[in-house]
Amino acid sequence: MSFHPVLKRSINLLLILLFVTTILYLGFSYIFPFLLAVLIAICLRPIIVTVTSLFRIPYVLSCLLVIFFFIFFVFFLLGYLLFEMFHGIIYFADWLPTHSKAFIIMISDSINQFIIPSIEKAGSWINTLSPDQQVMIQEQLEDIGKSIAEYIGVWIEVFLRSLGTLIIGFPGHLTMLFFATLCTFFLCKDWDRFIYWIKKYVPQSLVIIVQSLTKELKRKLFQYSGAQIILLTINFLVIFIALSLFQIPFALTISVFITVIDLLPILGTGIVLIPWGIYLWVNDSITLSIGMFVLYILVVLQRQLLEPKLVSNALGIHPLAFIIAIYFGIKTLGVTGLWIGPFILFILTAAKEAKIFQLIWNYIRYNQLPIKNDEK
Repeated sequence: MSFHPVLKRSINLLLILLFVTTILYLGFSYIFPFLLAVLIAICLRPIIVTVTSLFRIPYVLSCLLVIFFFIFFVFFLLGYLLFEMFHGIIYFADWLPTHSKAFIIMISDSINQFIIPSIEKAGSWINTLSPDQQVMIQEQLEDIGKSIAEYIGVWIEVFLRSLGTLIIGFPGHLTMLFFATLCTFFLCKDWDRFIYWIKKYVPQSLVIIVQSLTKELKRKLFQYSGAQIILLTINFLVIFIALSLFQIPFALTISVFITVIDLLPILGTGIVLIPWGIYLWVNDSITLSIGMFVLYILVVLQRQLLEPKLVSNALGIHPLAFIIAIYFGIKTLGVTGLWIGPFILFILTAAKEAKIFQLIWNYIRYNQLPIKNDEK
């Protein structure tokens, strides 16, 4: 085995990887509609083929019908959620004034009973200190107050800026969805030509790698989606039944909202149920508060019992590796890393099981793609 060809092939692969990564990083916002269209086309094409053979209608008509019903379903779901959210906001607007008054009175009583006496005791203790110590404590308290004010100000600024960006970018998002829909239709309509073009102009080695990775990704994505659907359905049913028994208004909308929140890494249902339970406890709704805490415990227990079995088997990823991926994602990319970190781990795991790394090694070392199973 000559050293120079191995080094040359290694450098070529690194340059290709660097080029693709740079293109994706710099031009992701431009190519995202096309990537989304390819993903949707891959998911919808089996349905289109089934509809064509089942109803014996032209393939192009099947493409139009399936894409139309897909768009209708997505917009119907979004419209329903927005409609329910709007009704929930109206209810919350009617509910807030009454309960906010009681909450303010409760805070005022707590201040009179606990905080003011504590401040008076602290003031008496500070008066016993030397002038220098008093000045130092006062400066530290001022620094803490400034830090809290700056922290709150930053969060408000980030929220308002994000909201403004979302509103300003709404027409752009609609344009992106329009082009993604058009691309999806033409990809589905001319799928065989698209595949032929890829096989004709893309190197065979790259086609083999992409096919192996795509096959494994589709298998893992299907298994993961099934596991998540089972978990979310159980979560939704448990929360909806509990809230209905508690006679909470808009139990369906709240259950959907909490279930969607449960999709977010780290946060989960506790971000809603725990503050809700604390608020009810403070408001002397002890029974309902205990019910909320019991509901949270039930949701966490069923997820902890079922998730390792369902999701770990689907992805083949240990929970510790998943947590490490989230940590590195947050450290390197911020909040976006919550999703990017696990997604990269998911891709690497799929590549390993599809034997992509072994394919690459065979190409570098032997300049061939068939996998050598007898290799030590």
